[in-house]
Amino acid sequence: MIMLSFTNLLIHSCTVVHKSVDQELRYDNKTENFLIGDTITGQSSGVSGILESITGDSNGIMILNGVSGSFIDDETITGSSQGSASANGENYDHLDEYGTPDITKANITTNCRFHSPAGDIINRATGDVYKSLPSITLPANIDPMVAERVIGHSEGFEKTYTIKNPKPSYDRNGLHHWTCELEVVE
Repeated sequence: MIMLSFTNLLIHSCTVVHKSVDQELRYDNKTENFLIGDTITGQSSGVSGILESITGDSNGIMILNGVSGSFIDDETITGSSQGSASANGENYDHLDEYGTPDITKANITTNCRFHSPAGDIINRATGDVYKSLPSITLPANIDPMVAERVIGHSEGFEKTYTIKNPKPSYDRNGLHHWTCELEVVE
């Protein structure tokens, strides 16, 4: 009997252009220096983000991107290579000099599975005809958001798409994968 894993079913390749608002995190009681580019993790919350910049010495402010949630006040924060301090409050949006949130783009290349539309959808009550949209299956570690771009790399799907409707799929172990409707960018 041949067992197929879920990752073997992801036969295509794509790049998800993910945008996230940079976050500021105040810290104090720094005992070891952090490295730019390291992943900073809250030891109580489990929240993490990539260190973009840091100001201050034993007390200061970190700018993080790709933050996964809210840090907890006074929790120990550590870097993936080195660095240790205490969070001084929760993280919040980092604003530029005009008061606009700073946004970081990250291009995440991953295996995926594109699905071609199966035809038009007809509303039998009204007779309206709707175009069926293509869709994509993405692994659980990709956190797709509405309006993000997907760039297809596989034959037949070499287009740029916009994510329309991300839906999580769960199994008994938690989040298993995402299925998203796509719209071709003209």
